[in-house]
Amino acid sequence: VDIEPSKRLLRDIWEWENTLAAE
Repeated sequence: VDIEPSKRLLRDIWEWENTLAAE
């Protein structure tokens, strides 16, 4: 079962924000 697109988007945003915070 695939993750809902909305949940996948939230996860992508969360990872993206972590990347920005790491700098």
